[in-house]
Amino acid sequence: MSEEPEYYRRNFACFVADWVGFVTGMAFISYTSVIPSFVNQLTDFAPLIGLASTIPNGVWLLPQIFAANYVAGSARKKPWVVGMGLVGRPMYLLVGLLMFAVGSSYPPLLLSAFFLAETSFSTLDGLSSVAYFDILSRVIPPGKRGRFYSSAQVLTGVLSLGAGAIVGRILGPSGPNFPYNYALLFCASSSLLLLALGCFTLLKEPAHEAQPQRQPWRTYLPKMGRLFREDHQFRRINVVRLLMALAGLSVPFYVIHATN
Repeated sequence: MSEEPEYYRRNFACFVADWVGFVTGMAFISYTSVIPSFVNQLTDFAPLIGLASTIPNGVWLLPQIFAANYVAGSARKKPWVVGMGLVGRPMYLLVGLLMFAVGSSYPPLLLSAFFLAETSFSTLDGLSSVAYFDILSRVIPPGKRGRFYSSAQVLTGVLSLGAGAIVGRILGPSGPNFPYNYALLFCASSSLLLLALGCFTLLKEPAHEAQPQRQPWRTYLPKMGRLFREDHQFRRINVVRLLMALAGLSVPFYVIHATN
C-alpha cells in the first residue's frame, strides 16, 4: 500500500467539501433548467436564451489554453484558485441583490447584469480550474482518486436532489413572485460557492520539487497546435467534448417548451 502524502486526510476533506459545495451551489441555478427559464422571463429572443447556456461552456474552456502557461510557471497554485474564486464566486450574489433592489422594473438591466456575471464567473472559474486540477493531482494519489470522486459524487447527488426540491418550491406557485424567486436562488448559489471556497482555503498545498519554466507565447501557441494534430487521443477527447456541447445547445429550449 502506497504511503499517504503529507496532510492527505485534511486535503481530501477540503477537496470533497469544495467539490460538494460547488456542485450543490450550481444546482440552484442549473444552466439547463433554471437559467433558461430565468432569461425567458426577461426576453423571448431565442438566441439570448440559447446564449445563456452556451457562455459557460465557451468561456470556461477557451481561457484554459492561455492560463495553463501562466500556471505552469507558478510555484504555488492555490493562490490562483482562491484569488479567482474570491472575484468570480460572488458574481451571482450581486445579481441576486440587484434583483431584490430593482424588482422587475428594468428587464434590460437585469439581463445585462446576468450575462456580465455569468461571463465573469465562467471565465474566472475556467482560469482557476487549471490550477485546481494541478493541485488535485498532487494531493490525491492515483490509487485514492476513485474514493475521492465516488465520495464527492455520492454526496453531491444526494444534496442536489434536495436542492432540486427547494428550487421547485421556490419557483412554484407558492413561492415568491418574479424576480425575487430567482434572486433567492442566485443568492443561495453564491453563498454555497463561497462557503466551498472557504473550505478550500484550509488545504495545505505541497511545494513543487521542480518548477517548469513559463514558455514564450511564440513557442507555446504553436506547440498547442502540434499537440492537437499529433496526439490522437487528445484530439479525439476534445472533438467528443465539442460534439457533446453542440448536442447540449438544444436542452434549454426543451425546458422552455416544457415550462410553457
